Amino acid sequence: MDSDGNAANGLNAATAVNVTGGNALSSFRINASDTLTATNSAVFDFSGYSGVITDLTFGLNDFDDGEAATTISVVGTANTDTVSASYDAATDASVTPNMTGIENFDISLADHGTEYVLDMSKASGLSQINVVDISSEKLELSSLASGVTVDYTTTDGTASELEIKLATVSGTESQTVNVSAASANDDLKITMADVETLVIKPETALQVDLDLSGLSMTATGATMAVNLTGTNDVEIISTAEDVTVIDASGMGVGGSVLQTTTRSSTAAATYTGSDGNDTFMWANSGDVIAAGAGTDTLDLNFAAILGGLNVDLTSTTNQIVSIDGSVPTGTVTGFEYVDLSGFTGSFGARITGLPTTANDIIGTPQIDVITAGTAADFITVAGGDTVNAGTGNDTFRVTDAVFDAFSVANPALDGQGGTGDILSITNQGTIVDADIVGISGIEILDFTTAASTATFGANFTASSITTIDQTGASLSITATAGQTLGSASAPIIITGYALNTEANILVPGGTATDGDGTITGYTVGTGAAEGVYTKNTGTATGLEFLAAAAAGTHAAGDVVAYTTGGDSFIFSEGANTNNSDDQFFQLNDTVITKVAVTHAAGIFHI
Repeated sequence: MDSDGNAANGLNAATAVNVTGGNALSSFRINASDTLTATNSAVFDFSGYSGVITDLTFGLNDFDDGEAATTISVVGTANTDTVSASYDAATDASVTPNMTGIENFDISLADHGTEYVLDMSKASGLSQINVVDISSEKLELSSLASGVTVDYTTTDGTASELEIKLATVSGTESQTVNVSAASANDDLKITMADVETLVIKPETALQVDLDLSGLSMTATGATMAVNLTGTNDVEIISTAEDVTVIDASGMGVGGSVLQTTTRSSTAAATYTGSDGNDTFMWANSGDVIAAGAGTDTLDLNFAAILGGLNVDLTSTTNQIVSIDGSVPTGTVTGFEYVDLSGFTGSFGARITGLPTTANDIIGTPQIDVITAGTAADFITVAGGDTVNAGTGNDTFRVTDAVFDAFSVANPALDGQGGTGDILSITNQGTIVDADIVGISGIEILDFTTAASTATFGANFTASSITTIDQTGASLSITATAGQTLGSASAPIIITGYALNTEANILVPGGTATDGDGTITGYTVGTGAAEGVYTKNTGTATGLEFLAAAAAGTHAAGDVVAYTTGGDSFIFSEGANTNNSDDQFFQLNDTVITKVAVTHAAGIFHI
């Protein structure tokens, strides 16, 4: 039977509905277009029906036994039945569903700030409750029978809240919650007391941000375990004091757990990773953390008093060799990445990376000694660190504030054997030449954020940097008076240059203007091609043009350009009209049509 339209009117008028007959192929459904209402007290009894209830849908707030002296109850079949109901706390936030032998209960919650309280004491035979909220709802399931899975879909980045109160908590209890997100990083907070094991199964590829700070045990010293299953990732943004076990070993392919932001428990914990890319937080010397087969991150948070930290990612027995002046009692194994930014105190760390596997190493806020391997590593430094990055093309990450203190901190950052090692400023950079110290074997200076500025002089020229990458960023380059930047045979390479961007500008030593000086064998354009030269006969390479430009006659501050092969070559005469402060640049994959003090399409802005 499939009821829609007005077919349910007779059912709503009845006080007792007994459905019998049917067979294994029979089904009964009342869909959302024609719902059951609480017009009067009624019992819907399907115990004599041999088919299945595919969906018995009640109207808004209508499935509530005892509400306004109206009793509503449902008795299911011997098969797997489904009842659906929706509620709005603006009308009634306290609900008691009455059902026997119904396996699946689908709940939709309207957007309201009041907590919904569903008393599940009259529900027996239930297997799963499926909840979908509209915004950030609060739902309490009280007197819930053990063994009922709660499936919750959160639809908002501000945490929905699910509180589970089991009918019995006197033994060793376990509760399963399936979590889903309508959008990436939708939040769900779970509150539950005196349940020894919480099983979490993420069911959507869109990641749920899970707040477990509401988990607790009443008895002194009692603890909880969180076990994870499924094939999707989940982020645990907060972990309660009593949660000392997280086990993700039961997750399948695609599953992973990211423990981030807050770990309230400082007691020794046991964490087991999945085969995915996990993140676990270390906070106690007795922690036992075993990463799985993926690329895993150890996030260490510890306030040291007595000594520093020694981390050796090559170790197969304990990757934390020592901490705070002693050997840890627990063990850490299987991690490829490490984040030590939460290690506080006056001590730094000695960090040894994996020899052939790519490392991602975030050092402490203090002075560290970091040794990486032969792969392309990512290393975040915080001051006067000594880093030997190995033979790969590595990336050193620094904030502008850290870079600005290099002249005082005196780091020793060595890219070693790679040919494309990068020093990346991760926020808006305002660097000056005096802070370009302690850098060797690093070829690329990377700006990542708009409105960055850089003043280059003798330190820059003496460094190993040959390329400036400003992809996704705008950059104002100022040449220090009296200083040559690059050369005709080895210009400074600029990648990611964006035309028609006001903040992309070169400030040479003199007063900048589009040059029209004499360059033997070349002719300067006029009008829409001001400052851009062409070869009189034949063609020339960019380096040949730069050599000719350097030998030409220019006024102080003249800037000229030449384009060939999709790249543009820039020569800038400094404040002096000799060769003492010339600047040479190569703009890769950029075609300059004009040099001007304004910005527009095709213009090199000065």
